Amino acid sequence: MTISKLTRPFAKPTGYIGLISTFMMSHLTHRERSFIVDMIDYSKPPSVLEVVFGNGSLLAQLANSNHANFYGLEYAPDMVTHAKRMYPLPNLNISLGDIHQTDFLSEQFDMIYSINTLYFWSDPFIVFKELARILDRNGTVILIYLDEQYLSFMHADKFGLSIYRTRDLIRFAQKAGFYVCSYNEIKKHFSYSLVLKKK
Repeated sequence: MTISKLTRPFAKPTGYIGLISTFMMSHLTHRERSFIVDMIDYSKPPSVLEVVFGNGSLLAQLANSNHANFYGLEYAPDMVTHAKRMYPLPNLNISLGDIHQTDFLSEQFDMIYSINTLYFWSDPFIVFKELARILDRNGTVILIYLDEQYLSFMHADKFGLSIYRTRDLIRFAQKAGFYVCSYNEIKKHFSYSLVLKKK
């Protein structure tokens, strides 16, 4: 998939412009971030992975608030450097990589989440298979994404973004071994969450 110059700061943030774009996204996704915070189960120390963490501010917020282990996977080298420099926390592990194929252990995580990043997946089925591999058998995956009709209206596909319909995401997830635990509207006609568990 070819990413346009307009969307590249969001798809793979680089340098000062990339940092600005990630802080913009952090501000614009306050409700989505709050949804993630509320979904974490602290009854036992969880192991949590954020897929494509941008500037890392949500991970840092979570890692500062408890003693669980948090991990961040990001394919933009500048964001990895920024997060490691800004948030040197003992329970926060930052790494460079691609969710299509990772070096994480099988069943390593109790929870995996991603906010507004699935538009950059080149192969959703491969991603769901990898998520299933690294998720604990009792774990949870949370995907937050924008309304497909809104993205189509904005002609997002012309800027190199992939527009996935919810029913297609569910089909890929089920094929990879997940079932839908819940489907939630976070912002009316704008953003949604898909909560998945392993079959």
